[in-house]
Amino acid sequence: MATDVDTTLSWLTALPSALRGDAVVHVVEPDTGKVVVGGDDGTTFVADAGGVPRPIAAPGRRVMTASVAGRQVVLSLAEGDATTAVADLWRTLTGAFEERDQLTRDLEAMYPSSLALLEEAAMWGDVLPTLPTGKTEEDIAEIGVRALVVAASVERALYVRWRPEVEQGEVLVHVAMDRSGSHARTVAAPEPRVFVPGDGLVGRALRGSGGAVLSKVAELKALDGPERLALKELIAVPVRYGVGDNTQTLGVLLVMDKYANSYAAHEDLSSHETKLAHAVAAMLGSVLGTRRVVELGKELETAREIHDQIQAGGAVSVPGFDVAGSNRACGTVGGDYYDFLPLADGRTLAAVMDVSGHNLASGMLMVSARMSLRLLADLHDSPAKVVTELARAMHSDLNRTERFISAVAVALEPGSRRVEVVNAGHLDTLVLRAATGAIEAVPSDDVVLGFTPGVQFSGRALELQPGDVVLLYTDGVIETTDAGEDMFGSERLEQILRASALLSAKDVVAAIVQAVDKFRGSQRRMDDVTVLAIKVSAQESPS
Repeated sequence: MATDVDTTLSWLTALPSALRGDAVVHVVEPDTGKVVVGGDDGTTFVADAGGVPRPIAAPGRRVMTASVAGRQVVLSLAEGDATTAVADLWRTLTGAFEERDQLTRDLEAMYPSSLALLEEAAMWGDVLPTLPTGKTEEDIAEIGVRALVVAASVERALYVRWRPEVEQGEVLVHVAMDRSGSHARTVAAPEPRVFVPGDGLVGRALRGSGGAVLSKVAELKALDGPERLALKELIAVPVRYGVGDNTQTLGVLLVMDKYANSYAAHEDLSSHETKLAHAVAAMLGSVLGTRRVVELGKELETAREIHDQIQAGGAVSVPGFDVAGSNRACGTVGGDYYDFLPLADGRTLAAVMDVSGHNLASGMLMVSARMSLRLLADLHDSPAKVVTELARAMHSDLNRTERFISAVAVALEPGSRRVEVVNAGHLDTLVLRAATGAIEAVPSDDVVLGFTPGVQFSGRALELQPGDVVLLYTDGVIETTDAGEDMFGSERLEQILRASALLSAKDVVAAIVQAVDKFRGSQRRMDDVTVLAIKVSAQESPS
């Protein structure tokens, strides 16, 4: 059966007889350089520096060359009136054949790319709808990794989950290409499944800015994890969720060794595989991140309910005193806490505590501190002893989590105007004197909880008069900022305290909280705001 090449050459070699002129066509084989078709027209061929034969026309003749079907084709013409017309026809024919040959080469080159594109399109069509259907993180990762192995035509890919709380990576999914080169299967994770990323590719991806890391195995200084499965080269792409400062790294996607098949003959990982890995990493980050946010939201809602429940609620009755408090967390769970606790000697302990930080961990530490404080108040009749024992009980947890607690507590004896104040590194306690309108600041003489386990706290007695107000608060009050980043400050707080001093303790607290909210305006609350007011009743004390 005649081929396209044979047909093309037969057209060209038949040209002289069709023209009925003095024209000869020579065909030179590309491999041997031999003239396989030609006539005795005086044309000679001389090899150039590269060994390729070049035609030299005989006197009174001219030659024209073209590359057709991979061969050098030479037309030899006698100089004359018809030369121009024949040359134009020759150029038209050979140009058409050259364009056809180029089109054929382009189609052949596009064939592997087209198949790869179809695989990629199939991946998007299959993966996007099914990723969110995974019941577990492992299910979701497996769908994405399996599609990546097929679309990128690689030997294997893994998803390593990052566990920041213990600074370890865990191989959650391992998918390898089967022998056919068209199907991927999930295989056992390499041992050890859990490892500490060091200087290997996983560690570099975790420490990087979010881009892909491509490396040859021979260039890696350390193979301290699943990287050791790679034979030649691998790509690592971090899987992340969030934007800007709120971005969290969920894991790392590892792609290893190009798998050469019918439409991917090259054996090196390239920008194509990197692009696919980036795309799958982005998809996994979006789905897994959203899933974690939903799960965390449920946990935070439960934590918020617990947080709200443990704050002092309802009216507190202490004969001779009017007391009230308020707490507003800047997030779902706050690190501030206030409460009214019965001491062992019958007095009531009004306490305010502030755990450093504004996240769930701070909230959980506050819950632990609250439980300890309640237990110790039942055991001791001295507020100084209660705070001293609380510092000892909380020191280990606070030191391990690199946090601290400031606390202030006021012991109220029913029917008495004498109160006892213990301040563990907290803000000054404010005392408004009703008789003069003066405000006294009672500072802290002791350190915060968590600084040292052996600290001994001491109490300070205050003599109060009817109408006097004792104010306890956290730094979220005075450090609240407005749109211009000015702080609310102590001076404004004292002004509100003076202006509301004739009101009930509840109204004093409400006036301060409302003033802080108004000052902040549309700005987001950046810290918890806690206020506790103790007002001496107007009736005469029996003591």
